[in-house]
This record gives sequence, structure tokens and C-alpha cells, in this order.
Amino acid sequence: TGFFIKQIPGGLFSEYLKEDRTGQKIVLSGPMGQFKIDESNEDMVCIAGGSGMSAINAIVEEAAHSQVKRNCYFFYGARQQKDLYLVDEISAIEKKWAKGFTFKFIPVLSEEPDDSDWEGGRGFVSDFFKEKQECTAPTSLQMNAFKQIS
Repeated sequence: TGFFIKQIPGGLFSEYLKEDRTGQKIVLSGPMGQFKIDESNEDMVCIAGGSGMSAINAIVEEAAHSQVKRNCYFFYGARQQKDLYLVDEISAIEKKWAKGFTFKFIPVLSEEPDDSDWEGGRGFVSDFFKEKQECTAPTSLQMNAFKQIS
């Protein structure tokens, strides 16, 4: 089990975790509902923003490990390049993806300065997806994000 915790100045939980909590018991509750790979043969389209990356990452990791024979297009929205994470892990997933099928990671930045070296997508990930939809085959959609991007 892994956790992705963003340090937010003044954030109740992230401030609590600034101190060394080694050996202390922390009680957490898990997510509710089901979030898993569906059993269709359709292309997978995954859309996540911010911390929603962690759940989608778990799905695509499992798909790569299981050698799911489907294309996957993973759209991820962040504010700036500095907010992108799991980049090495996503690259490893792409290398492990089932041969003959496509895994494509498409990061989209909403607040990247215009004068930066960023050559990827810009704007809100949901708008970018609607405008630049990468796949035309029937798709299975997985989304995990705050309501602002939907």
C-alpha cells in the first residue's frame, strides 16, 4: 500500500504529518465504492486531475501488470510542470504495456506560464480532452478528479 500526500501549507493532515510519526498508529478510512478495470475490450480513456492521479495510476499499473490487451489514453490535469508526479512510474507502465497496444500519457497544464518550455497540452484537462480526443474507437471511460474539471 502506498500513499501520495501533498504538503499543503496550513493543511490539517499534511501539517500533522510534518512531524516524524514513525511507530505511531494512524487510523484512516478507505475509499467507498468500486473503482476497477472494466472487463470490456474497448479502448480505455482515463482522466484525472491533481490527486486523482493515484487511483488512475493504480488502474493502469494493474492493467500493465495483467497485460490487458487494450489501448489506453491517460489524460492528466495539473497546474504546472512542478505539479506533475509519478512521471517515472508512468514511463515504466508505458514500457510494460501489452505489445501491439498503445498506452499514451497526455499531461495537460492549466496554469503553466506562457514563456515556459512546456510543449504539452494547456488548459483544463476536460476541455483538452473534448477538443483533442486521441481515440476514435469505442471507449471505456475512467475518471477520478474534483468536480472542477468535469
